[in-house]
Amino acid sequence: MEKMEKNIVHYIHKHSFSTTILVTSIFILLAVGEFFLYRNEMKLNKMISEGLMQFKEEKQAESMMLNNQVMMRDGKILLRNNGHTAFMNGDTVLPDGTKVTKDGYVIKRDGTKILLKEGKLVQLE
Repeated sequence: MEKMEKNIVHYIHKHSFSTTILVTSIFILLAVGEFFLYRNEMKLNKMISEGLMQFKEEKQAESMMLNNQVMMRDGKILLRNNGHTAFMNGDTVLPDGTKVTKDGYVIKRDGTKILLKEGKLVQLE
């Protein structure tokens, strides 16, 4: 029995260093793998958030296009109403009660009067 115990102890001492190296190598490989997975996940999250921001900006631009807007360009009044854009021929009253005159005034329902300047875009309700 004593000889068997010596053989077991000898075997353990002989292979403990290689077992330690093997276990340590496995942990290092797992740690490196986790690092690269985490880095790729961060890149993916960044790409997704940038894509969502771009989508949000496109939606905002799209909604701005559908809003009612008026501006003066080359001395003419340009009116965007529900996504349709056209130069005005004369005074126009919009469905919300806002009046746009051919000489460049926007008169809101509450009586607020705005003079259009060249290239200035005025957002209407």
